[in-house]
Amino acid sequence: MANCQIFQPFEDFAIFGWAWESVRATIRAARDLVVLFVHLLATVARLAGPGGACSVVAESVFVSNRFEITLVQKGVRR
Repeated sequence: MANCQIFQPFEDFAIFGWAWESVRATIRAARDLVVLFVHLLATVARLAGPGGACSVVAESVFVSNRFEITLVQKGVRR
């Protein structure tokens, strides 16, 4: 997203540089909110299905376990 072609023609105007950074930050924040909302909908849909609570808890345990393994592996490489 850093090299977005939409903003390229306007970056030549130094006086508008701060404004375009603000626009980019707003777009990134809006994108993050959309992704968060989609994840929320997916989680609610999984909770509504059979075995929903177990699957959500299992995914949470798996992700946290995977994160810990990644941290240990990075620590060993250093």
